[in-house]
Amino acid sequence: MKPFAKIVLLAMDAGDKFLIQKWAMDGTLPNIQSLFAKGFVGETMSVEGLYEGSTWPSFYTGVNPARHGFHRLNQIKPKTYEFHRCNPGEFIKREPFWNLLSNAGKKVAILDIPLSGTSQGLNGIQMVEWASHDGVYGFNTWPEKLKGEVLKRFGYHPVKATCDSYGRSPRDFCRFINHLIEGVNKKCELTVNYMDKGEWDFFAQVFSESHCVGHQCWHLHDTNHPNYNKKIVALTGDPVREVYRAIDSAVGKILEHVDENTLVFSLQLMAWPIISAQTFYLKIF
Repeated sequence: MKPFAKIVLLAMDAGDKFLIQKWAMDGTLPNIQSLFAKGFVGETMSVEGLYEGSTWPSFYTGVNPARHGFHRLNQIKPKTYEFHRCNPGEFIKREPFWNLLSNAGKKVAILDIPLSGTSQGLNGIQMVEWASHDGVYGFNTWPEKLKGEVLKRFGYHPVKATCDSYGRSPRDFCRFINHLIEGVNKKCELTVNYMDKGEWDFFAQVFSESHCVGHQCWHLHDTNHPNYNKKIVALTGDPVREVYRAIDSAVGKILEHVDENTLVFSLQLMAWPIISAQTFYLKIF
């Protein structure tokens, strides 16, 4: 294997690995299928029985929840039965790996990695919660002036409130799906813009729209779900499939801007406590 000068990480928050595998193989997700065909595939399992919020912090600190201390946004105070709010940027006991890269002189771009705080003084840029399923801080950036630049050019994500705030009528679902797909497309444009702007040693972007659509629209995908409704699906189609297709298309467009000296990781990280598998794919150019 030849050495690589740069690394790019593209991730789907709470992507369902079984659907991704199925739709990659049948051609629904051609760009992810290309990662299967041309790269290596590995699979790991999260520690079962823990709250979903522990998964991303474990990924970016490299240690289990017992060591970084974060399980979810509201967790029990030690030696009590009381819950308290835990903001990950201040609460997590271990540094994210991008801080270590930055301290080593590497230039990094960290965009929308869930349940993370802003790293002050980072050698590069960071965006926190331009789009996020689990919002804590609202949209913030490093450096701070980057926020105004992003909003001027790209605006806010179309899903401005939480994805739980939408109604449940067919019209509401259609509006929600359109906002998610529009958000994926905007995120793709934003990613390409900043990827082309700097010589990054490490560049990361996470698509949270897969998390949102899984929570709100699974019953419009799974025909065995007790709330599956053919009349609504006739209007909405399969929202999960359409959002995954939008993300796959975005991945393809982003990869067009990646040169041959770059190692690409594509991560589908399951953030759920029961279905806890994580799958990653990497493509060698």
